[in-house]
Amino acid sequence: MNYNPPHINDNVNDYVKRGDYHYYKLQKFLAQATRPIDSYVHSLLVSEPEIDSEYTRILFASTMRILLSEAATMLTQARIDNLHYGLKLPGKPIQIMENNNEPLLNQYQSAWKRLSRDQWISRTIKHGYRIP
Repeated sequence: MNYNPPHINDNVNDYVKRGDYHYYKLQKFLAQATRPIDSYVHSLLVSEPEIDSEYTRILFASTMRILLSEAATMLTQARIDNLHYGLKLPGKPIQIMENNNEPLLNQYQSAWKRLSRDQWISRTIKHGYRIP
């Protein structure tokens, strides 16, 4: 299955179309780069159904997906900005993420830190219990 991002509006000038074409190609590449990661994790889970989510290979694959997702989000935002300024629309372009200064990986890490402050969760992690 191939990913095809939406095409740009035909009413914009050639400069914007050329820039969008390059964003489009990068976005398509990033979307298809996640396929081997998904396939790898799937085959790993099929071969070892009892594998822990904290397993190094699973964590690495999850981190790679987060980083690729962040890159795809940044490219999508760049396409929106490019089109918005190319069409000379009033106001600011729509922002996909509220805070683009903080990478997605840091957001997940900060959420984990907030969760791990909870005493029940900390004890559960410390003693190795599995949450059903």
